[in-house]
Amino acid sequence: MLRCSKEAFERCPTAHLCGRREDATFQEGSECDQFNQMVANSCKLVITNGDWIRSMTNKELAEFLGEVDICSRIQGHGSFCDERAVCEGCIEGWLETPVEAC
Repeated sequence: MLRCSKEAFERCPTAHLCGRREDATFQEGSECDQFNQMVANSCKLVITNGDWIRSMTNKELAEFLGEVDICSRIQGHGSFCDERAVCEGCIEGWLETPVEAC
């Protein structure tokens, strides 16, 4: 088993599933191995809002959805959308953008 690097652990969207960084291990050739290699090779990894949401626990997602009006988080968009199809397009675009600090 290989150990996760500090840099990779800090950037990993699913690190919360591993517990402490000191305990984070993975097998050679796994997705975690590829992620660690990418970070080690200084490849810039962009974590999108969609990645961030997919990495949430059900409790975190419930809290997020209870607190946020997604349309108001999208730049240039009001807090209410008259046209659902337009709003869904905006949301898809938002999910593909890099995560911003909340």
